[in-house]
Amino acid sequence: MSRKNNLDKFRDVLFTDVRDEKMKELTPADREKLKRYRACFTESLENPSIPDTQLRDFLISEFNISESQAYRDIGNVHI
Repeated sequence: MSRKNNLDKFRDVLFTDVRDEKMKELTPADREKLKRYRACFTESLENPSIPDTQLRDFLISEFNISESQAYRDIGNVHI
């Protein structure tokens, strides 16, 4: 699946309740990614001037992911 299709899939469920039928279509890995995207989006809304480096540090500490994965997630959330 292309990156755009993945982002479209996440966009469609970003604000969906976890009990919704659409959520059942996601793989466990997709659900984890969605949690990170939601957290990143929320942090960005709560602090619009937060630099990407702080978002990176937040994602790394909260989700135990690599720096490069954090930056990919941030970039995808910005899209």
